[in-house]
Amino acid sequence: ARAGGGGGRKQKCSTVFVGGGGVEVGRSVAGRQRACDNMRCTQCDFKVVSFDDSAWDDAADYMFFRNNVPDRHKLAPMLRRRRGGRA
Repeated sequence: ARAGGGGGRKQKCSTVFVGGGGVEVGRSVAGRQRACDNMRCTQCDFKVVSFDDSAWDDAADYMFFRNNVPDRHKLAPMLRRRRGGRA
């Protein structure tokens, strides 16, 4: 999400809220919680990606994520459908 009025700065989530697939994504505003869509990893600085109505396969391990994040196409083979989930 871009800040309104120009400048091109990305707005931060003032309160980081993470939720399942049924939770609206975006920035939380007065009285309306949304799952933050502007998170970054503090170690690698990659954007955090998520997949609605999904869960990670039990075989997805550290090396799988290290070799494939943030490429959604490479991550997809380890996703399983889970209604209401967010991987």
